[in-house]
Amino acid sequence: MDKKGSGFLSISVKYLRHRLLARYRNGHGVHSPFVYDLVRNVLFNKYGWKVPGRLQSHHRELRNNDTLLQIHDPGAGSRVTGSQERKVASIARRSSVTRRQGALLYRLAKWYHPAAVIEAGTGIGISTSFLAAGAVNAGVTTIEGSPAKYHFAREHTDVAGSGGLEFLLGTFDEYFDERVEKAPNRTLFFIDGDHRYLPTLQRARSILDQDAFAETMVILDDIYWSDEMERAWKEICAGPGVDISLDLFHMGILIRRPGLSRQHFRITF
Repeated sequence: MDKKGSGFLSISVKYLRHRLLARYRNGHGVHSPFVYDLVRNVLFNKYGWKVPGRLQSHHRELRNNDTLLQIHDPGAGSRVTGSQERKVASIARRSSVTRRQGALLYRLAKWYHPAAVIEAGTGIGISTSFLAAGAVNAGVTTIEGSPAKYHFAREHTDVAGSGGLEFLLGTFDEYFDERVEKAPNRTLFFIDGDHRYLPTLQRARSILDQDAFAETMVILDDIYWSDEMERAWKEICAGPGVDISLDLFHMGILIRRPGLSRQHFRITF
């Protein structure tokens, strides 16, 4: 079996295990009012929040966009290494958040009312658009290491209704720690684009170890993308600074909030 097939099989086995162990569908069995509201009304959208139609149209257009980009990713954001030419449609379909995942980012940002949003891994701007639309009054800072993706995202990200958007071109090592130190309490972080164990662990810890963040939310993408990512996710959940952790398989959500008892939830989303 080739590496691609082996990787797909590994992910499939992990997903089956997740489905077998998952609980708390629609909030059943969750005793914390805060977490119950998050699970039942936001994750499973009992509030009925609809993603703005412009975002759905924008996402559909990108999935059919044949523009070619010369991609070089400094991190481990895909299973393809080195520089290569890729269609925007391929990136939107294979490397970006799905429409359902984007809708979840939108609802999380809308519900959480963050003071700011920091995204590590702009890509072509799909997740950025969903976050910016949900965090209506918050400034959004997004970091991208690939020049081609950076320039495309700047021209094609829908930021209508957000509190402002700052694009940064460079590696996460250049910008991330600096932005974390300057971030206000109740910042929402979305970490994507580098799927290695140590950088993921270090970036999450740089947030969760900050005494200035009495309250924060960290969303990690692709927590089962590799054994390294799964290991990092489990260590982060078990470490200090995490009151609530939610394992959705494709994403993981970490929350620090005063007054909450430490709990971990595995949910089929």
